[in-house]
Amino acid sequence: MSSSATRRLAAASATVVASLALTASPQAAFPGANGLLAFNSDRDGDFELFTMGADGSQETPRTSHPASDRKPVWSPDGTRLAFMSNRDGDFDIYVMDIAGGGLAQVTNDPASDFNPAWSPDGRLLAFNSDRSGDFEVYIVAVAGGAPLRLTHSPEVDSVVAFSPDGRRLAFESSRTGNADVFLMRPDGSDQRNVTRHPAADLNPSWSPDGQRLAFTSDRDGTQDIWRISARGGGARNVTPHPADERNAAWSPDGRLIAFASNRDGDFEIFSMRANGKQLAQLTRNSTTDSIPDWQRFRRGVSGHAPDRARGRSARR
Repeated sequence: MSSSATRRLAAASATVVASLALTASPQAAFPGANGLLAFNSDRDGDFELFTMGADGSQETPRTSHPASDRKPVWSPDGTRLAFMSNRDGDFDIYVMDIAGGGLAQVTNDPASDFNPAWSPDGRLLAFNSDRSGDFEVYIVAVAGGAPLRLTHSPEVDSVVAFSPDGRRLAFESSRTGNADVFLMRPDGSDQRNVTRHPAADLNPSWSPDGQRLAFTSDRDGTQDIWRISARGGGARNVTPHPADERNAAWSPDGRLIAFASNRDGDFEIFSMRANGKQLAQLTRNSTTDSIPDWQRFRRGVSGHAPDRARGRSARR
């Protein structure tokens, strides 16, 4: 590497490190009123990003591209979506305004970059990538630059989520021989196993108070949504159903969890109370709707729709 390239890498890394120091601000949190739900769907022939109201109304396409656009996640201020797309030939991380403009490519690497997650202050994106030869967790400034690698495991370290106060990252890892949910600090230190179970525990999602995690697990034979204390212990299945449930997303007010389920034959978006009660089916079509994420509602921000309804009821 040339000296100029080394200086650029050092400068970009310094930007990420400086942002890490700011991420732990107590004001950097996701709790609030519920806005729109973002999700991905292949109803138009390839995966695109959509939004809808909390009751499943006003489904709106947000991308229209021949490539695959997946895993939409809302910025903390509810004005932008980060997502992964292979529109340049391999999967990279992108950010765009809610209206679809202001598209910016955040990562640009011949490897695959997946599963973006915002820091609570909106300055950083965590993601996982196989650029080192196996999947690890990285962090990068939203403005772009050189990512910092946070995990160094010979096994797969994948789907990641910032805690609402920015002091911890939850991620899934197969380093124990099966997938478990781990926590670490945003600099990669203090990594510990939270779920500790021989089944596959995947896709962690934080409650807005930072006290609990929702995740996907097949420990009862099929994939279901489980809850556990962020300290570990007290795991509970909140969707005991013979179908598969996955991709839990806690609502900003902490009352609801959105998720994807194939209980009607294909994957659709559902919501329920955080205790598993009052199930509502939000999408209904013959294709795959999955990976929901909930927008934090703020008055005066375009694209927001406050949560007034509970959706169309569905039988459990």
